[in-house]
Amino acid sequence: MSKATGYKLSKDIVDSKGRPPKINTLEQFLVWKFLRNTPKTSLDWSREIKTAGLLLKNFPTVDFWNFVDLEFKLNSLLWFTTEKGSLFLNETKRRKEFMENTNIFNPKKQIEILEKPIENGYTNKEQIKPKTLMDFLNKK
Repeated sequence: MSKATGYKLSKDIVDSKGRPPKINTLEQFLVWKFLRNTPKTSLDWSREIKTAGLLLKNFPTVDFWNFVDLEFKLNSLLWFTTEKGSLFLNETKRRKEFMENTNIFNPKKQIEILEKPIENGYTNKEQIKPKTLMDFLNKK
C-alpha cells in the first residue's frame, strides 16, 4: 500500500520484474487491482485506463475502490460497464454506505453507546463481569 495515496493492493500483485507496481494514478490502481494480466501492449493499456476514467466519474473515491472486492480477476475493466458489473458496483456502494452508517465499523459510535447509562442507572462498564479474582475483589 502506498502511504501517500491510500491504494491497497494484495501482496501477490507484482509487475513483470516481481516487484510491487508503481502506481501514480487511481486509474492505474484499478488496472492493477482488477485485471488478471496487466495489458501487454500500449493499445490495451490505454483502453483500460480510459475505461477506468469512465468508472471514476461514477465512483471517484479511493475508499470505495479499496472496499470493492471481487472474488475473481477480470480480463478487462469493461466488465464493470456491463449490466452485471454496474449492478455489482451499485450493490457494493449501498453495502459500503450501510456499513458506514451503522456502528459495525465506526468505533467512536460504539464507545458512545457503551458509555450511555442504562435504564436501571448502571452503565455498561459497571455490568461487565469480572474476569479474574483480582477484578472481582477490586470492584467491591
